[in-house]
Amino acid sequence: MALNLSTLTDSSTSAGILTDLAKSASNLELVASLENRVSGGPNATQTTASEQAVAKIPTDGSQPYLLMDLVDDEYEFTTDSSAVNGTIVVATLEGTYSANISLDASTQYDLQARGVASTPNHGFLKNVIGYLITPSQLSDSEITKIEAYFVDKGAAARSAFGSVTSFTEAWKDCSSLTSFPLIDTSSGTSFFRTWRSCNSLTSFPAIDTSSGTDFFAAWYNCSSLTSFPLLNTSSGTNFGYAWSNCTSLTSFPLINTSSVTSFQSAWFNCNSLTSFPLIDTSSGTNFSQTWQNCSSLTSFPLIDTSSGTNFNAAWLNCSTLTSFPSLNTSSGTKFGYAWQSCSSLTSFPLIDTSSGTNFTYAWSYCSSLTSFPLIDTSSGTNFRFAWAYCSSLTSFPLINTSSGTNFSVAWYNCTSLTSFPLVDTSSGTSFSVAWYNCTSLTSFPALDTSSGTTFSQTWYNCTSLTSFPAINTSSGTNFRFAWANCTSLTSFPLIDTSSGTDFNNTWANCNSLTSFPAIDTSSGTDFRYAWNSCTSLTSFPLINTSSGTRFGGAWNNCTSLTTFPSGFFDSWSPASVSSAVFNLTWDNCTSLTAQSVENILTSLDTSGVYGTDTGASGGTQLADNTIDIDYDTATGSLSTATNSAITNLKSKNWAISINSVIQ
Repeated sequence: MALNLSTLTDSSTSAGILTDLAKSASNLELVASLENRVSGGPNATQTTASEQAVAKIPTDGSQPYLLMDLVDDEYEFTTDSSAVNGTIVVATLEGTYSANISLDASTQYDLQARGVASTPNHGFLKNVIGYLITPSQLSDSEITKIEAYFVDKGAAARSAFGSVTSFTEAWKDCSSLTSFPLIDTSSGTSFFRTWRSCNSLTSFPAIDTSSGTDFFAAWYNCSSLTSFPLLNTSSGTNFGYAWSNCTSLTSFPLINTSSVTSFQSAWFNCNSLTSFPLIDTSSGTNFSQTWQNCSSLTSFPLIDTSSGTNFNAAWLNCSTLTSFPSLNTSSGTKFGYAWQSCSSLTSFPLIDTSSGTNFTYAWSYCSSLTSFPLIDTSSGTNFRFAWAYCSSLTSFPLINTSSGTNFSVAWYNCTSLTSFPLVDTSSGTSFSVAWYNCTSLTSFPALDTSSGTTFSQTWYNCTSLTSFPAINTSSGTNFRFAWANCTSLTSFPLIDTSSGTDFNNTWANCNSLTSFPAIDTSSGTDFRYAWNSCTSLTSFPLINTSSGTRFGGAWNNCTSLTTFPSGFFDSWSPASVSSAVFNLTWDNCTSLTAQSVENILTSLDTSGVYGTDTGASGGTQLADNTIDIDYDTATGSLSTATNSAITNLKSKNWAISINSVIQ
C-alpha cells in the first residue's frame, strides 16, 4: 500500500498511525487492513478472495460473526408426508425472502436466496443467516439438518426476522431442537403454536415478545423445559394452552398478563410446579382447566379472578393443595370439576358462587374435606357428582339448591355423613345415585322430591338407615336399586310409586325389613330381584303387578317368607313376556307354605297368560319358560288345586319347577 510521508512526519497524525501499526486490526478479515484516520480518506485494504470467510465485529455491540459466501453450496430436502402446502421464509444478508411450498413426497425442493427461486433437483443458498418454515410436515431428520445448517450464523440472525409479524406454527413439532437462538421477534404479534411440541428444548431465550397478542399453545408440550424466562407479554390477550404439558417446569416467572382474557389450560399438566406467582389475571374471563393436574402445587396465590366466568376444571387434580384462598369468583357461572380431586384440601373458603349454575363434579374426590361452607348456590341447576367421594365430610350445610334440577351422584360415597339437612330439592328431576354408599346416615329428611323422575340407586347401600320418610315420589319412573342393601331398614313407608316402571333390585338385600306396604306398582314392568334376600319378610301384600314382564329372582332367597297372597296374578296382562320371566323367582324361599304355592300357581293359571313372547296362544315359546318355586314340604303336599293348575299351565307353554324338580 502507498503512504504519504507528510502524514508520518506531521505531529498531528504520526502518533495515531504509529499506534495503529503496533496493534491488530479491529475488524479482522484474514487479510491486511489499515484504518485511515485522516478525515475523508479511505482505508488501505487488500482485495479479499471471492469465497473467503470474513470475520465481522458489528458496531452495534452485538456478538462477532463469521460471514460466509455460500456460492456453490447446495441444500436439497424432501418431505415424508403425502403433500405439503406452506411457506418458507429465508433471511439473508440481502433481505428476507419467502416462497410457497407445494410438493409431494417425491419432489425435491430447493431455494435460491436471491429471488427465492424454486427449481426441482438444484439450487443455491447464499448468505443464509436464518430461516422460518411453516407448516410442520417436514420430518425430524430434515428439520434437524436445516437447524444445524441455517438456524444461527451469529449476530445477524438476531435481526433476520425483524419484520416478521406472524410466527404461527413456525417451529411446531421440531422435536429434535435442543436449543433455540435469540432471534429478533420484536414485530411478532402471533405466536400461535410457535414452539408446540418442541419437546427436546431444555431452555428458552429471552426473545422479544412485546408485540405478541396471541400465545395460544405457544410452548405446549415443551416437556423438557425446566425454567422459563421473564418475557415481555404485556400485549398478550390469549394464553390458552400456552405452557400446557410443560411437565418439567418447576417454577414460573412473574410475567405481565394484565391484558390476558383467556387462560384456558394455560398451565395444564404442569405437574412439577411447586409454586405459582401472583400474576395479574384481572382481565381473565376464561380459567377453564388453567391449573388442571398441577399436582405438585402445595399453595395457591390470591390472584384477581373478579372477571372470571368460566372456572371449569380450573384446579382439577391439584392433589397437594392443602388450602385454598378466598378468590373473587363473583362473576363465575361455570364451576364444573373446578376442585375435583383436590384430595389434600381439609377446608374450603366461603367464596362467592352466587352466579354459578354448573357445579358438576365441583368438589368430587375432595376426600380430606371435613367440613363445607354455606356457599351461595341459589343459581345452581346442575349438582351432578358435586360432592361425590367427599368421604371425610361428617355434616353438610343447608345450602340453597332451590334451582337444582340434577342431583345425580351428588353426595355419592360420602361415607362419614351422619345426617343430612332439609335442602330444597323441589326442582330436582334426577336423584340417581345421589346418596349411594352414605353408610353412616342414620336418618334422612323428608325432602321435596315431587319432580323427581329418576331414583336409580339413590340410597343404595345406606346401611345405617333404620327408617325412611314418606317422600313424594309420584313422578318417579325408575327405582332400580333405589334402596338396595339398606340392611338396617326395619320398615318402609307407603310412598307413591304409581308412575314407576323399573323396580329391578329396588329393595334387594333389605334384610331387616319385617313387613312391606301395599305400594302402587301398577305401572311396573321390571321386577327382577326387587325383594331379593329380604330375609326377614314373613308375608307379602297383594300389590298390582299386572303390567310386569320380568319377575326373575323377585323374591329369591326370602328365606322367612311363609305367606304369599292369593289372586296376585289374576289380572296379569303384560304387553309382552320376557324369557326367564319367572327364573329363580321364588328360589330358596324355604319357608313358603304349600298353600302359598297353590296361591301362586292357581293365580297364574287364572291370568290366562301363555309362556310365549306375546303371552298369547300361538306366540313363540320362551327360551326359558320355567316357573321356579321352592317351599317348605313340612307344610304339606301339593294340593289337588295346585296339581290342576300345573297341568293347565303346562298346556299354556309353561314349565314348573318345584324344589328344583320339573313337574
